[in-house]
Amino acid sequence: MTSLDALQQLVSPEDLAVLDRLEMLSRRSVEGIHQGLHHSRMKGGSSEFAQHRAYTPGDELRHLDWRVAARADRYYVREFHAESVLPTVFVLDTSGSMRFGQSTRSKFSHARAAAACLARLLLSQRDPVGLSTLPDSRGLRLLPPRMAPNHFAELVAALGMLRAEGATLLREHLESLLPHLRRKSLLLVFSDGFEDPRTLSETLRRVRAAGHEFVFFHVLTPEELGFPYRDSTRFESLEVKGQHLDMEPLDFAETYLERMRVFVESLRRGCMHAGGDYEPLPTHQALGASLADYLHRRAERGRCRAASHSR
Repeated sequence: MTSLDALQQLVSPEDLAVLDRLEMLSRRSVEGIHQGLHHSRMKGGSSEFAQHRAYTPGDELRHLDWRVAARADRYYVREFHAESVLPTVFVLDTSGSMRFGQSTRSKFSHARAAAACLARLLLSQRDPVGLSTLPDSRGLRLLPPRMAPNHFAELVAALGMLRAEGATLLREHLESLLPHLRRKSLLLVFSDGFEDPRTLSETLRRVRAAGHEFVFFHVLTPEELGFPYRDSTRFESLEVKGQHLDMEPLDFAETYLERMRVFVESLRRGCMHAGGDYEPLPTHQALGASLADYLHRRAERGRCRAASHSR
């Protein structure tokens, strides 16, 4: 199976069409998703090779690639990405609650599709990307950030093999990931956030204190946001086998909606106070349009910061 075939299993044709436009946008804009962070498209003296280009008078001789010159009978210099390049690690919540989806695809399918779209976009910008999933008995599962030609196929294949099951352990996931991040990184977290917002925000503050950036993509379904149930309903836990609740939804609807509002607002405030981004990613909204809107706003904020620093 090719990487395109694997991608098409995760992402709809409509989202792919928007993704193609996003790639064009990223080439025209300054930085794409990394706009306003520590990222730099400048070529510098780091160890991350970028490309060859023809030698011009004034170039440092230590950057000449003599092997290429011997084959091509012309002088070429090696360019490298500056150290300010920010690796991106996708952090996916693989708990059982992410399997939920009624009128739309599941939260987990939506999150995997978003990760695949953004990974392709970042790799097209020559940014290293990686994938981290919930630790198991063998320890943390981490696909280290890279930007090799075959890396996208490897990442999409890893996304396709993931399953959502078990309890929510997002805080433990993030805590176990931090020691493995050797460079300052951008963490793109996809989760329904069904944990205590206060303790989760404490973990996110530790992420920022360690020098990393993060974006929390809050993935929820329209049923979770709007609670449209009217008839007697059995609600079954997707994380604890055999646990369920029989209830009359109309008796609980008002209380549920208020608690959900407080939960979402608490998580949003927690992310902002921790110094990161909070971005709703509801499953009933077109994924490509949601990502495009976020990237436009993020790039605009970056341009505003750059303008204020230049004054």
